[in-house]
Amino acid sequence: MTRTRATVIAFSISAASIASAMWAVPASADEAVAPKSEGRRAPSAGSAGVVSGPRNQQDPLGESAGFAPRRPMPVPKPIPFKPPAEIAALAKTLTGTWSCKGNTSRGDGSSTPLSATVVSRLDLDNAWISTTLVEKGGTLKWTEYRTYDPRASQWTRIQIANTTGHVISTSPGEQTGKWTWTGTASSPMGSLQLRDYEQKDGKSLKLWGEAQISGAWQKLYEVTCKK
Repeated sequence: MTRTRATVIAFSISAASIASAMWAVPASADEAVAPKSEGRRAPSAGSAGVVSGPRNQQDPLGESAGFAPRRPMPVPKPIPFKPPAEIAALAKTLTGTWSCKGNTSRGDGSSTPLSATVVSRLDLDNAWISTTLVEKGGTLKWTEYRTYDPRASQWTRIQIANTTGHVISTSPGEQTGKWTWTGTASSPMGSLQLRDYEQKDGKSLKLWGEAQISGAWQKLYEVTCKK
């Protein structure tokens, strides 16, 4: 054996030893196995074309990889509505049946007597105070709803009448013993700017109002109500 051939054989043995240490292959070259690839491998016969991997099409949630299955988020329970305490507090004063007497303006400086029955109570799950008025010996009827907005610190009142007219007004509430409502009355005859007032005096309730007509405020009515 020549020196050159011995060198080639020794190099081949050294290369085989290094490959065996790296790939952990058997001593025989025929038994050598290629290293496992971390990517996808070609489907084997009988695998029906399914490509295996960390997550395949049959295991989209990765349960075999140790991931828990996804579950739908629970639906939060609705928070029950609680009306502002100011509504119930005012209702204690207004609730009941009132007998009201007074007069209404004719618009020519004269007036006509007015007698009516007024009934107030909490309504719509205590979110509103409803009030009905029925004129005695007359045809006038109206229904009123009022509620309170604590964010705006404001009361809102909606009145609807059997004349198809309606009034929407607001008030900051009682100030110096008196309520002041400002709003707009609408009817087939047109619209008017209104100011209405409420003042409780012991067991009686005084109500009066005025409208802006031709640029001047004119009194429309005044009644006193008692339970």
